[in-house]
Amino acid sequence: MGCPYQRGSIENVNGLLRQYYPKGTDFANITQKSLDEAVKQINTRPRMIFDYKSSEEMLKYHVSTQNCEPILNDCVRHEPVN
Repeated sequence: MGCPYQRGSIENVNGLLRQYYPKGTDFANITQKSLDEAVKQINTRPRMIFDYKSSEEMLKYHVSTQNCEPILNDCVRHEPVN
């Protein structure tokens, strides 16, 4: 897959995350609620690449027009590995 800097989309998402969690943030001190809110804010933000629709809107549109189910939903939680 290569280094993150080789993929603009990954770097763009990293930049969005840095607006909520600056570089060096200790995620051990971040609550799941805080992470969920940041993800929601990012996913509902209008994006120029989507003609100013959000990622969430685009996902809903494609799922509804392609007769498919999203892979993840709000009920999915990943537990930390000890």
